[in-house]
Amino acid sequence: MGIQGLLQILKPIKTNISVDKYAWFTVGVDGHCWLHKGAHACAMELALNEPTSKYIEFFMHRVRMLKFYKVVPFIVFDGGHLPAKAGTETERREQRAEHRRKGFVCLEKGLKGKARDYFAKAIEVTPEMVFKVIQALRAENIEYLVAPYEADAQLAYLERKGYISAVITEDSDLLVFGCKNVIFKMDQYGNGEEISRDYFAASFEYSMAQLSNRHFRQMAILSGCDYLPSIHGIGIKKAYQYIKKYNTAEKVIKHLRFESKHYVPLDYEENFVRAEMTFLHQRVFDMETCQLVTFTPVPENVDIKNMDFIGLDIDPNIVREIIKGYLNPLTMQPLNIENPKRVILAQKDIRFHFTKNVESSKEATSKLFTGKENNTEIKSKYFSQKTSKEVDVKTTSNEIDTNRSITTQEPNNEIPESSKLSERDWNSVSNSQNSRVVSLIQPISKEKTEPTKRFPFTPIIPKEIRDINKNNGDKENQSPLNTRCTLRKRSFSKVDYEDRVHKIAQGWRKKFARTEQESIGTIISHLKSTKSWEADE
Repeated sequence: MGIQGLLQILKPIKTNISVDKYAWFTVGVDGHCWLHKGAHACAMELALNEPTSKYIEFFMHRVRMLKFYKVVPFIVFDGGHLPAKAGTETERREQRAEHRRKGFVCLEKGLKGKARDYFAKAIEVTPEMVFKVIQALRAENIEYLVAPYEADAQLAYLERKGYISAVITEDSDLLVFGCKNVIFKMDQYGNGEEISRDYFAASFEYSMAQLSNRHFRQMAILSGCDYLPSIHGIGIKKAYQYIKKYNTAEKVIKHLRFESKHYVPLDYEENFVRAEMTFLHQRVFDMETCQLVTFTPVPENVDIKNMDFIGLDIDPNIVREIIKGYLNPLTMQPLNIENPKRVILAQKDIRFHFTKNVESSKEATSKLFTGKENNTEIKSKYFSQKTSKEVDVKTTSNEIDTNRSITTQEPNNEIPESSKLSERDWNSVSNSQNSRVVSLIQPISKEKTEPTKRFPFTPIIPKEIRDINKNNGDKENQSPLNTRCTLRKRSFSKVDYEDRVHKIAQGWRKKFARTEQESIGTIISHLKSTKSWEADE
């Protein structure tokens, strides 16, 4: 799935992030990735065609996790099969059938463990499974879309048009399509690995900054993709070296033909052009015109009628029914399945599933401030020790009716002197910790609110940094951090302003022999007074 080895050579520019980095922004999600993960929990039931809703519960848990961190999810599912991918789909279908056959053989022998492993490898996400998840998404007013063909191209198109700020997926094809911010390996707590095109220059051994989008795309195709298998012996590293040396894929293929150790099929050049055209001009759904368009405009000298491999054109009326999830994108027949019971996550699960890994986020935050590897107990700075307190949790909702006792943390309402937050900001954080019921079903407010909390329950933007030098709107003396905060209300900044501040501050701490205990606010003030911020920008 995706470009084999691409994520490995981009490992130096991976950054571990928490999804709350994109609070108040819309993030696209490859729905089939989450469905495939959720289906592993019920692989046996799916293989035996038994009723199950475990994959729906898994999917909705991830959706509510995003809403918990104030991230607006936009789910995109795969649609029909792409003709350019027919060979890959046939091969995968045969592999799934073989794994399913081995699973039933093991089941007859009583080897349930091995049977479950084979059934997990034979998982196939069907339109019926997608339809059931869509019903759960509709119940909670989550925005979704069924792509006419592949979700990868649709997500990249949505990001380019400005509908989403980043993409959550497990498929490296998104980088080849040109996505700027892609999050991989996201867990149930919202922690994942982000690869941003803004950091391509930071990869020293395989610097992508010297490669254009065309070079990057051709390198990926040469190494092997879903639309074209690679030449035997050519991986991502060799493809990078050849593209960098010969500049074009055409010259690389000619060079490989003259080398006796590489066998290049006779029709490889033609298939290469088809694969590149598929990456460039695959059909996607345009939300403004409500009809199919190509990912990028087709050149005038190319006849699109001879390009069925990018996806057949579909009647606009049928397309509208497909993207809503009412029609099966494979058979074009209506999907009519009974509504599944609404998947409700217990309030206890909401509190402890999404915040279990908060401590690691606090440690990461402390390292940015102090540079220490081993952080002292941060929560003792803001909260008193845990106390067992029985609290009755009652809600008036018709779907949730719980009355249980849970162990909570009693907040310390005292404002620490070491904290630089204002009393209003401190009270808002204290109240959020003190709340007994967290509702994830309410729609997110559309008001333009400045994000002030970047890590779970850990306020890290001191007041003097946010409010520094607001002197009658004087742009010359205005804090760059404030300007970056304003920009992040509606549009995604290329470099996260907090990371930028911390990195600059750490470098200046070493330069001026600052102590590790000195507050970052003092360093920022020094940066501004010496007007060195512009140089670093």
